[in-house]
Amino acid sequence: MNLLILSPGTRVETVCCFVRQKNTCVVCADASEYAPALYAGDAHYLIPRIDEEGYLEAVMEICKKERINGLISLIDPEITLLSQQAEIFDSLNVKLIMPPKEAIENCFDKMKMHDFCIKNGIPTIPTYGTLASFEEGYCKGDIDFPVFIKPVCGSASNGVQKIETLEELQQELKQTEIFLIQAFMTGPEYGVDAYVDLISGEIVEFFMKKKMNIGGAETEKGHTIHNDSIEKIARDFLIKNNCRGPMDLDIFEHEGKFYLTEANPRFGGGYPFADACGTDFPKLIVNNLMGEINQPTDFEYQDHIKLMKCYSPVLVSPETQANDLKIAEYVQ
Repeated sequence: MNLLILSPGTRVETVCCFVRQKNTCVVCADASEYAPALYAGDAHYLIPRIDEEGYLEAVMEICKKERINGLISLIDPEITLLSQQAEIFDSLNVKLIMPPKEAIENCFDKMKMHDFCIKNGIPTIPTYGTLASFEEGYCKGDIDFPVFIKPVCGSASNGVQKIETLEELQQELKQTEIFLIQAFMTGPEYGVDAYVDLISGEIVEFFMKKKMNIGGAETEKGHTIHNDSIEKIARDFLIKNNCRGPMDLDIFEHEGKFYLTEANPRFGGGYPFADACGTDFPKLIVNNLMGEINQPTDFEYQDHIKLMKCYSPVLVSPETQANDLKIAEYVQ
């Protein structure tokens, strides 16, 4: 089984979870030669950035050369781009490990996600797409300051700002029309790693953690939990949104109630915690690519296990750079 992981960046441990699978070749491709996880696979390619000429052609070249069976991306904008080219990869017999395009849009477009959740009775963070609608809600007492403003289709907390007053909000939104306004929540935050079978559409693995420390939009410390309310919210979204593959969800607790705030159709930065506690998403992916339907687990893992990240240096010798690191090319 040959797998291509695009934009692995710093996710060394996640790539290693794939490398450990039997009879599996893991190919990594990134736009930066300083992406440490690029060198964690069995083969390594440099490719253009997703907004540069030749990107798609380079990915297709790798798929053909390495006889790729399944393709995974670890960054949000790339997932959206790839989902729009699903027919091309189908023609190459390459399975995209991600939900359908419509489900992806409901994850990445925060306004669409809010509207989808409200329509389907899923508790979610109060969100406003225009200043006028926010001001109406503010006058009714439905929302108060402080609030967050963020890009409609942003990721990794890029562009997120905390706003304290209406005057500040009005001034900030004069400069752009692509931001939305969300309630500011101060309660505990929880992360869910789930795997939805690519064939059956059934949730077959589920892992939950309470976040204690977040750095660079990723969980650095936390501990395992089980919570029926959080599980119900996550299940409702995953099934009703027709999700597939690995999913990473964020849920806030505010005044004793839980609200879905983010849904990412990919491996989250905290997935290695789930793997260390006994889940194995890469094995589930390989099974699906071989035509096997995975059976649901009992989601059994111990509560209150402390979760902590540590960092290790990655050294790449000149010999590796000269002999092993390939540059994907394309025919103009």
